[in-house]
Amino acid sequence: NSAYYPSIGWAAMHSDIGSPGRTSVYFKSSPYGSFNHSHGDQNAFLLSVAGQPLLTKAGWYDWYGSPYWKDWYHQSKSQNTVTFDGGVGQLVDGYRETLQRNGRITGFAAQPTYDFAEGDALLAYGPQLTQARRQLWYLRNQNAVVIRDRLSSAVARNYEFNMHAPIAFAVEDNRNVKVAINGQSVCIRSLGAGGTWEKRIGAAPKPGTIEDHGAFVLPAGAGVQAEFLVVFDVGCKRPAMNVVANGTGVGATRTVTVGSQSITLN
Repeated sequence: NSAYYPSIGWAAMHSDIGSPGRTSVYFKSSPYGSFNHSHGDQNAFLLSVAGQPLLTKAGWYDWYGSPYWKDWYHQSKSQNTVTFDGGVGQLVDGYRETLQRNGRITGFAAQPTYDFAEGDALLAYGPQLTQARRQLWYLRNQNAVVIRDRLSSAVARNYEFNMHAPIAFAVEDNRNVKVAINGQSVCIRSLGAGGTWEKRIGAAPKPGTIEDHGAFVLPAGAGVQAEFLVVFDVGCKRPAMNVVANGTGVGATRTVTVGSQSITLN
């Protein structure tokens, strides 16, 4: 039900690979970075259910190197990944011999009740950030996804957890949004400290299609580590969710519970 391809930095996680109604989560943090036809999409993810895309990559391919390709389609702000300060993202220009602009998957686990992947995209952001790490859990028993981003910079930033959908987001409040299309849905909740929803404006979609864009946004800090903690409730079952702190100091952990499943953040 899941697979990890270390040479290209891709991971795929499914509720049941044999079912046409399966939930599918895809995660990328690639050593090939944004070179050539690749994009600024390190630590990005995609989500679909029964073949229906719910959280997608925005834009469409008109031609290689077009103004649209350079300004939107190729950029991190059109991906389900982190940007900052109004859409500033990963480095996408120049050649690859400097070994910049790369991501890498630093952890992967496939278990009967959950899958886990972790990506480090620091090099993809060049000198702009000092930490850019994403952890993703697919909770198979609950059919939910938990994503945690840990971010830091030497200067204050406004961090943005970008998402794109093939239909308008239904905004329930500033920490809860919903995507529903063709009988499939996902309800998205920001659980972390801070992180409020803001609508984003993208470039024109392919003629005849719909796209919507938004982000959970963290206000500027003081250069210390910032965090997003976001839960994706596939099917909008509305399970109970909570975060409980365990201990204090260096050994402190937190337990995140979504319905019947829990994970530990260290």
